[in-house]
Amino acid sequence: MGRNFKRNSLVTEAFIKDVHKRMYRNVWAWAGDFRKTNKNIGVDRWRVAVELKALLDDTRFWVDHKVFSPDEIAVRFKHLMYLNYT
Repeated sequence: MGRNFKRNSLVTEAFIKDVHKRMYRNVWAWAGDFRKTNKNIGVDRWRVAVELKALLDDTRFWVDHKVFSPDEIAVRFKHLMYLNYT
């Protein structure tokens, strides 16, 4: 991405949607937006925004309170993103 980021700016819906768009814009027309249909994995489409907010809030808490190591936080975040938003 070629930019410096403040830690709190990484754990936002806007940042996640921007990364998603940059990664998948050549794959999916809806890249960077919440999906509009349900899939056979992940939460129902209407819950994506709510569940993402909860994950981002949890992640901020883990970082701010040093609940887990940075590697553990990254693994947990990626795993939960995959399970909920794929």
